[in-house]
Amino acid sequence: MSVGPQFENLSQGCYPDGDSSRVVFMPALTPGAPNSMAEPLRLIGLAVNSTEVTVTWSTVPGRAYRLESCLRLESPDWSPVGPDLTADGLSLEASQPVGPAPQRFYRVARVD
Repeated sequence: MSVGPQFENLSQGCYPDGDSSRVVFMPALTPGAPNSMAEPLRLIGLAVNSTEVTVTWSTVPGRAYRLESCLRLESPDWSPVGPDLTADGLSLEASQPVGPAPQRFYRVARVD
């Protein structure tokens, strides 16, 4: 297989890996890992009740994720809500007890 000119900031590859009959545009960058047609991480849900906040997001099976929170959006100090979670399906959720702070911000990161 020969590779022609490549474009900057554009992910192209064979999918599934090793299939040289077609080259496809990849929606997610996977340098150093098997090619993946996974969609970008998306927030699926946010539920709040009197005792906890639960965040649900899309995942790629086998990948690890971390839910983080902070009290001010502009803060550089984001804290993990719990341990890193490895997806075994297409979504994950994590919860955090409601605390005394009047507001809290959340973000999810893929960590592998």
